[in-house]
Amino acid sequence: MDGKKLEYKGEDALKEIEKLTTTARDVQYGILKEILKRNAETEYLNKYMNGSIDVSQFKRCVPVITYKNIYPYIQRIANGEDSSLITGQPITEILCSSGTSAGEPKLTPSIAEDLD
Repeated sequence: MDGKKLEYKGEDALKEIEKLTTTARDVQYGILKEILKRNAETEYLNKYMNGSIDVSQFKRCVPVITYKNIYPYIQRIANGEDSSLITGQPITEILCSSGTSAGEPKLTPSIAEDLD
């Protein structure tokens, strides 16, 4: 998207939806490339990617995970370690979910961009 977020209305909203759905693969590729660029130096991605931002390598090397897999990193950050464990941006807050899937609330780290 072009940064307008939810500012689209009427015909402009329909045009944006059409653009995003007809080019979904390219849009998602671009978003993933940007995520990799911003987070290439994190401990988590470095474990699999060694600083690379190659999308093909990401697809081959980084496993699909669950919250349980990433929780140790979140807990380390909650205990005072640097947010660079999992993100290239500073974590501004860690929210605790109100739901209790799997019997426990989940900690959700947020960066400033998430709060926009």
